[in-house]
Parts: sequence; structure tokens; C-alpha cells
Amino acid sequence: MFISLEISDIIAVLALAVSMVALWQNHRTNQRQKPLLELQLKKEIEEAASQAKANIQARYYSISTANKKLKVSNVGHSSARNVRLTFDEDSGTPLIRDDVESKFPIDVLEPKNSVDLIVVAHLGTPRKHSINVEWDDDFKDGNCKDIILTL
Repeated sequence: MFISLEISDIIAVLALAVSMVALWQNHRTNQRQKPLLELQLKKEIEEAASQAKANIQARYYSISTANKKLKVSNVGHSSARNVRLTFDEDSGTPLIRDDVESKFPIDVLEPKNSVDLIVVAHLGTPRKHSINVEWDDDFKDGNCKDIILTL
């Protein structure tokens, strides 16, 4: 039995060999990329979740040399609903309860918006104190944050 090989047969075998090598290299590349794709998917899921979160922060700022206000801000990407602020009057927090009660709870605090509260500090006011802020957002109801403030 005699097998005759023509040039077209040799070219076809070489093309098959090149295709097999390319397929094998493609498979190896896909296996190396799989962990990267999983990390990228995880990151995108976290970014989507952060878009649904409100982030409430509070800080003091000076109006003049002796006057300060407390700014409660939503620095997140979503609206904060039912924003509540509480503090312990016995701890020396320099906020006026009537001012807090007239402004809180806030029905909706939009992103990049804030509320200012009057601060009444005196020589006996402690430098550090804490407030508690609670709110609801699109991500979760009942968010809570204890914020330690320093005058």
C-alpha cells in the first residue's frame, strides 16, 4: 500500500498543527484570565451596591472666630430617608435640643445636601463627644453610624 502525499496534503497537516497550537494557547490564556474576570465582576457588583447607599457625615465648621455650626451631610450617591440624629445631653454635646428637634427627623436628605445645626460651646464643653445618626436608603433600612466629633 502506497500513500502519496502531495504538497496540498502537507500544507493541510501544517495548518492543522498551527490551529491546534493556537487553540491550546487560547485555552491557557482563558484560564489565566478567569480570576481577573471574577475580580472585575466582584468590583462591579460592589460599585453598583455603593450607588444605592447614602453616607451621612457630620463635622464642625467655623462661621467666625467664636461661632461654629455642625454640618450633617449626605456624601453618598443615594438619597437618605428618615434621617434621625440623637445625642446624650449629659455628655456635654454643644447642640441645642430645640434646634435638633425642629430639623430632625429629615424626611429626605438628597446626595450632596446638608443641614446646619447651631453649636453653643463654652469653657466647660468637652472637646470630644459623639452623636448617633440613623437613616434608611435604597441599599438598606436602619443604617446607623456613631460619629465622634472634636471641637
